[in-house]
Amino acid sequence: KNMPAKDISAKTSQWLEKLNIADDGKRKIEELSKGNQQKVQFITAVIHNPDIIVLDEPFAGFDPINQQIIKESIINFSREGKVVILSTHQMETAEKLCDEILLINNGKEILQGNLSSIKQKYGGNFIKIGFRGNSGFLTGNRSVLHMDCYNGYAEIQLMDGVSPSDFIREISSQTEILHFSIIEPTLNKIFIDSVKAASE
Repeated sequence: KNMPAKDISAKTSQWLEKLNIADDGKRKIEELSKGNQQKVQFITAVIHNPDIIVLDEPFAGFDPINQQIIKESIINFSREGKVVILSTHQMETAEKLCDEILLINNGKEILQGNLSSIKQKYGGNFIKIGFRGNSGFLTGNRSVLHMDCYNGYAEIQLMDGVSPSDFIREISSQTEILHFSIIEPTLNKIFIDSVKAASE
């Protein structure tokens, strides 16, 4: 739209080459594989150099190499000052590419805001402890909002207002603590815990 025909042709050739489908340039869309159809859809969304780009699950159907090409393109769009609105179920990808996050579950907003601020808000009360024996000493502890127990260690989200150091002092009389660290939660972890908290 609003692009001279020669510019469209040049840009199309550039993107076909970049996404490794230059040999398919003259084929009909229905003749292409699902992955290559996805590439054409991506090209259609960005070829006219829009200021705002909306991408719905842009990595679906791609192998890791092509996913990386799309990721690098999105990063370049952002560096150029474009607004990229990305819909994805891949939390790890969203964490790497997005500055602002809106998490939705079953059509309802769970969490919204700046990614750094969200991680800072949730990061202070996530800890990892290693201990000797089983995790029974954690059961029913009122300082614990959520925990995932494994063989010899646990990842714990503390209740708001609970200091990690105070918590360690509290449980030290109940078990032998082998190691302790404050961990930064992943976006996937924050999402899962936020959904659980909203359903309780």
